[in-house]
Amino acid sequence: MFLKSLLKEPLVQFFFSGMVLYFMYINIDNNQETQNTQQRKKEIVIPQIQIDEYNQSLPLGMKNIEKLLTYHQILLEESYFLELYKQDKKIEEILVEKMALMLSQGEYKEPTEDELFNFYKKYKKEYGSIKKFSFYLLDVSQYSFNQAKKLTHKLNLLTVVPENLPLKEHMTLAQVKEIYGIYFAHQLQYQFSHKWSVPLLAKGKTYLVYITNKEIVQNESFENVENRVYQDYLYQQNLHVQQKALSQILQHYKIEVR
Repeated sequence: MFLKSLLKEPLVQFFFSGMVLYFMYINIDNNQETQNTQQRKKEIVIPQIQIDEYNQSLPLGMKNIEKLLTYHQILLEESYFLELYKQDKKIEEILVEKMALMLSQGEYKEPTEDELFNFYKKYKKEYGSIKKFSFYLLDVSQYSFNQAKKLTHKLNLLTVVPENLPLKEHMTLAQVKEIYGIYFAHQLQYQFSHKWSVPLLAKGKTYLVYITNKEIVQNESFENVENRVYQDYLYQQNLHVQQKALSQILQHYKIEVR
């Protein structure tokens, strides 16, 4: 009874009301602080030296350059925030290309004359006068020329072997010229066997070619084809460096198909 009568006292009621209001205030204040933390602005710093350099190539004035750089940085930050790189295929392709470029950053030394000559002897058949070809065709007319070149590199990097493609067997150079045109036949002579070719144009279409066999009439001397040997050697070495780097990366992943 005493407690009941005590709670009816005005001072006691005022005290409890004050306590309730105090805890409500603390809760509101904490919520506000949380919101402020969440809404805290990300600091963006545009270096003055970057503004100066940009203004030299695009002399629009410091303030305007600052606006351009700020615009670029804000959009970049927003794209990270929205995780567009996980959703937008174009951005995804750009990032993949960037990583592919990083794969090619490995170092390899320039070949000596002996190394080039040994490469020539190993692949001597690639540099002879051709009597007949056997090859696969991959129609890539739906791609731009640059896209087709990138596809060539990926196919060679991943050592993709043709499947379910038409095989043209034992075709003479004259037959190739007649069916696919002079340019196609001329370029085909310089493509390496068991590698995807650069994009080749043939009567309104673009093809990647995978040569499986060459029948040689006569071999070319090393002196006559040394520049080709050098270019092929560099390409093979660059491919090897990237394949090695890719192999190391793949060790960190478990690939499953479900």
